[in-house]
Amino acid sequence: HPGKKITVHAGQMLIVKPGATHLPDPVDIDESLVLRTASLITEFPPLPSLDLMRGVAADQKRSGGPLFNPLVDPTGMGARDV
Repeated sequence: HPGKKITVHAGQMLIVKPGATHLPDPVDIDESLVLRTASLITEFPPLPSLDLMRGVAADQKRSGGPLFNPLVDPTGMGARDV
């Protein structure tokens, strides 16, 4: 989607399916769950943005968390990392 823009805020992600013709709306994610379970976080050296991600998780905890259903796999690819 060259030239198309969409704003994705902290605690959100963009899920673009193969063959998509437009960018979907961002979805809220449980940052704490990502920090605990994503292979990119748990099995590799710390990301430069790890402190920012921890800050988002703390903000979500204070605010009661994102509107997120952990039983839904928004990617359709299985729950390997989430």
